[in-house]
Amino acid sequence: MRILISGAGVAGLTLAYWLEQAGHTPIVIEKAKTIRTEGYMIDFTGTGWDVADKMGLIPAIRQQAYPTESVVYKDKDDNITSQISIKNLLASMNDTVNYAAINRRDLVHILYEAVQNKVEICFGRSLQAIEQTANAVQVGFNDDSCDEYDLLIGCDGIHSHTRQLVFGDEQQFANYLGYQFAIFEIPPLQYDLGHSYHMYVEPDLQIGIFPTQADKWLVFATFAQKDDSIPKSDKRVEAIRQQLAHVDWYVPEILNTLQSDDYVFWDNITQIQMPQWYDNRVALIGDSAYCLTLISGQGASMAMAGAYFLAEGLAETRSYQEAFVQVDTRLRPHIEKIQASARNFAPTFIPKSHLRIAIINWALRLSGIPIFKQFVGKQFVIDSIL
Repeated sequence: MRILISGAGVAGLTLAYWLEQAGHTPIVIEKAKTIRTEGYMIDFTGTGWDVADKMGLIPAIRQQAYPTESVVYKDKDDNITSQISIKNLLASMNDTVNYAAINRRDLVHILYEAVQNKVEICFGRSLQAIEQTANAVQVGFNDDSCDEYDLLIGCDGIHSHTRQLVFGDEQQFANYLGYQFAIFEIPPLQYDLGHSYHMYVEPDLQIGIFPTQADKWLVFATFAQKDDSIPKSDKRVEAIRQQLAHVDWYVPEILNTLQSDDYVFWDNITQIQMPQWYDNRVALIGDSAYCLTLISGQGASMAMAGAYFLAEGLAETRSYQEAFVQVDTRLRPHIEKIQASARNFAPTFIPKSHLRIAIINWALRLSGIPIFKQFVGKQFVIDSIL
């Protein structure tokens, strides 16, 4: 089949790989002019690891992974309040550890390299209109051209244009959890952070910094926000200055490094919840269908799972309709469980009171005790559903 994939991210590139392997003709479109460069650190494990292993990508992922020693929580005076040694936790587990801390953009680049010479990828191209018939999907593009495909798969993220054109407005599927996040890079400050995440938490706010390269630190801020509107791209530097103006720790120095035209990635923490991920010849996978949010730590992994299951379903069933139903049946229970867990964990991820922060710090200190070490380690290495 000739299958159009909208979006050259984790889900879209993984799907393109498996469809091409199965003998289909996938065509990927991406509205950006080139492969995307924004990203944030993810814990890559579980189902995504198994899919990547089947693709032969684990050596490349290990090569791009960041050496991550620990997560260090500090107060405003830079005193350590609690610390998790990721290295020791993973070492305490008996089985071979399938885990890597990697920037999402590096994962996208690895997937892109795996398909770029096998699959047609059209940058700067996006959907403008979709019309389904009994035998095909007719698609109009932003350059006023049109074409016909057997299937269309939306892999274009939480704000999916495919979903909007076929299923309707985003608001009917969006469950805003009451938080937003901003991510940006800065030149390194004059501190030795080693290979660790350094975190500062106060009520309704979490800030983290991580040295990703010799000349760059990644800064991420997550905060409670009742209003789900986000600043326009050219207003985000000023908005993050206002959001963090009251914070001590390293924050004043971080903000001093920001220039007015620096890039800041900013979005809501919103889950996408849909009663059905397909409509006739159009289906959605990844964040387009079931955004899990960064709180879950499994977004990239389950995007790859959706891609793998869809390609497998098309190979195993007699029709695309049966394949779409099979994916829904196999994947939905896991997605709903992960989304529920993320909603429950959100108040711990971004605590609302100093008392809750103190309780969390106390609990984190237990991670160094042998009886708790293996249990906490299992939170980093998530079981695969394959």
